[in-house]
Amino acid sequence: MSKISILGLSGSLRNARFRRGSLSLANEIEDIETEKELTAYLVQQTKIRADDFLEAGLSTGAPFDEVYRALHKKRFERGLSNSEAATATALWAAHRAGAKISHIGLAEHFPPNGPVREPQSLAAALRAADGIIVSSPVYFGDRGSLAQSLFEFIASDPGLKQDMAGKIYGGLAVGAKRNGGQETTLIYQMLDMLNMGLLAVGNGHETTAQYGGTAKAGDVGTFASDQYGLQTCIGTGRRVARTAVMKSLNRNGACLTDKLSIHLWLVQDSKDGRGHRYFQNWANDLHDRDPSINVRIFNAGK
Repeated sequence: MSKISILGLSGSLRNARFRRGSLSLANEIEDIETEKELTAYLVQQTKIRADDFLEAGLSTGAPFDEVYRALHKKRFERGLSNSEAATATALWAAHRAGAKISHIGLAEHFPPNGPVREPQSLAAALRAADGIIVSSPVYFGDRGSLAQSLFEFIASDPGLKQDMAGKIYGGLAVGAKRNGGQETTLIYQMLDMLNMGLLAVGNGHETTAQYGGTAKAGDVGTFASDQYGLQTCIGTGRRVARTAVMKSLNRNGACLTDKLSIHLWLVQDSKDGRGHRYFQNWANDLHDRDPSINVRIFNAGK
């Protein structure tokens, strides 16, 4: 069985990696063996990006539009923005879980004005992936413009939307403080992806950030200092990869050695028992389609 493929999509206007830089990022991540080495790499690379901003005019108090214009005159193959660092962290975990990894900076395809650049290559990369990981900075409790453009790009193409259905999705959000809107951002992204037919997963059991990666980085270059956020990104990348592997096993004819058992817990219901009837009808329908599945309903309300 061939390796599953996980695509990381970084959705920040501060992105440093494009084209060859994205390719080298994947190669660099694959060479990292331990979390300690990963943290050291992130410290080094995010500092490079912070220095880039200072050299572009941030140190002299230049307006941000001038700083961005100065940065965009170059295409870097080094450095990481905070959102890219989150993506790199999740991709590292996906690779350690056995996945083939790749990266795209969304600013490469979605300019501030005008049509999408190279839509065919972006669509081809999305189709080729078994799972995608999308990172975004937090703007007032919601995702940034680049992540939103990606969702609109998929939704506006019926053929692409159909091909993306069933792929595994995981989200990462980077906010200025610990409770800075990361989870609402992830919930909005998750709902969008679910509505387009993707299979959205959250984090692993190792952290309490159940909707995905929740990193804290108030300034350029500070991602690596948030060890908790780093762990949430690792958990998300690992879970995307593992879920994609399980899905591919099913696609290749693998099956469970035992019967599938599903337990439904009903913790609250209406007076007329509408919730219980809904559960029971769903269980009956599932049993009619596959009698080997065992469904049990626990009515905790009683």
